Amino acid sequence: LVSCPNSGMSAGLEQTANKSADALLLCIDIGTTAVKLLLVESATRRILYSGSNNIEASPVSTAPRQSVMSLHSILAAFSNLASKIDSHIDGDDNMLGRVSDILLCGQMHGIAMWRSEQPLASCSELVTWQDGRCSLEFLQSLPAPSRPEVVAPKSGFGLATLLWWQRHQPDRLAEFDACGSAMDWLAALLIGGSGSVRMSGQLAASWGYFDLAGQRWDADSLAAAGLPPRPRLPDIAPVGHVVGCLSPTLLTSLASGHAWAGRLPSSCRVRVPLGDLQCVVYSVYAPLQPSTLSSTSTGPADFDGRAFLNFGTSAQLGFLTSEPPQQPSVRDHAGIDCFPFFSPDRYVLLAASLNGGNVLAEFVQTLADWQEQLTGQRCPSETVWQRLQVLADEAEPASASDPDPLISPTLLDERCGGGTQGGSVLGLRMSSCRSLGRLYRSVCLGLINNLLSLCPPAALRQAGIDRIILAGSALRRNAVLRRAAALRFDECQFQSIVLEDGGARQQPAVADGAAGLAAQFLDWVAAGRGES
Repeated sequence: LVSCPNSGMSAGLEQTANKSADALLLCIDIGTTAVKLLLVESATRRILYSGSNNIEASPVSTAPRQSVMSLHSILAAFSNLASKIDSHIDGDDNMLGRVSDILLCGQMHGIAMWRSEQPLASCSELVTWQDGRCSLEFLQSLPAPSRPEVVAPKSGFGLATLLWWQRHQPDRLAEFDACGSAMDWLAALLIGGSGSVRMSGQLAASWGYFDLAGQRWDADSLAAAGLPPRPRLPDIAPVGHVVGCLSPTLLTSLASGHAWAGRLPSSCRVRVPLGDLQCVVYSVYAPLQPSTLSSTSTGPADFDGRAFLNFGTSAQLGFLTSEPPQQPSVRDHAGIDCFPFFSPDRYVLLAASLNGGNVLAEFVQTLADWQEQLTGQRCPSETVWQRLQVLADEAEPASASDPDPLISPTLLDERCGGGTQGGSVLGLRMSSCRSLGRLYRSVCLGLINNLLSLCPPAALRQAGIDRIILAGSALRRNAVLRRAAALRFDECQFQSIVLEDGGARQQPAVADGAAGLAAQFLDWVAAGRGES
């Protein structure tokens, strides 16, 4: 157990369970385009503050097929949110002083490197999950996983990127001694970079070469791949593990540029970061009432027959299972991956598409660019979004004699495809070509069809699925996309469940990931589960 200064006791489950009645949780969700934050009262589960702040520098390609983002931009987005907390809550001018635990989750697969003694001053960029530098040829040159239960590396996975660096830019690796996800970097920053990086199995699995059953790195395959000695791979830690407590010296050094830092207590514990996928899935199945996180059971009966469709920047279609990952199953489909959930006997099987809300955002950006090129004036993106919704509603319905075009909007090549074919349009006619509403409707339907090509309806039926829960920020805001999903699932004889009257939908500023992160932690404490 970790001992925190000024806390008077160890930072284990006993301390968490016996915390003062006014203790708060600070929950941080680091996404691809925004950082989202929740402040939750532990005893009552009340949400005291929620907010979202765009990351100034969106992922950019520094070279063809590469996608990176600045860690400092992520910190700036978080700092902007954290500094607003006290001014948004009446009756208490130091809410951050009541924070007992910091919980982190966020974008999976990506990798960043840093020097452990200087995580802020000496760090690399974050190579994101959208990165495509690892070609099919390169991936095929890597050793196969040593056992069936080991996650194979794919393009955009952290260890694939690390091995790519080792082969193409080995000198760069020698600059750093630590590596991890964006959340692991922020955790290391908060605790002063002391000790080895500790990573959850959820995030480690998203890097590849991770043994799902043994919850450890696949040492044999990594040795065969020529894993470099620097940076050192993170140690694996269980869910709920305390990676450390806030560093007083770091808080002092940050305080000048980040006002929130000086208001957090040095006794505050930082828990091992988790994957946004698992936290979103938890929030999907856990009923969340307005302004309050309610508890949920995680028994098998809670999930029987229900899959989830989550649309954010990317998109996922999957379900929970207790089937051991090494057994032949629906996982044998090329587009379906297996990741650990919150208990040792439960896994998430899912098709993870790189093409989700990012494609719709690119469509909107393209229309705005075209207008500017033609007229010299640019329409605000928000106006384009609103007009597309209206035009799609007003557009003539498709018919047998005048069908909508078939659009495959795969602007990013899927990890399981192995090709570089891009998207396509089939069946474009005069009537549909002139209707922006019909084209937009077809793009939305194409995104759903793409997911179903990765996780076929037959595979869902094989797993006993008969209902699909529609969740995620893109589905919540986009009625056209929501209708497209409901239409396709109805055609495949699945019932669609739209989360509108419960869940994080009641809190539009709340990230599903941050809400699930907080709910899971409080349920974990209430269940009396231990930690290491």
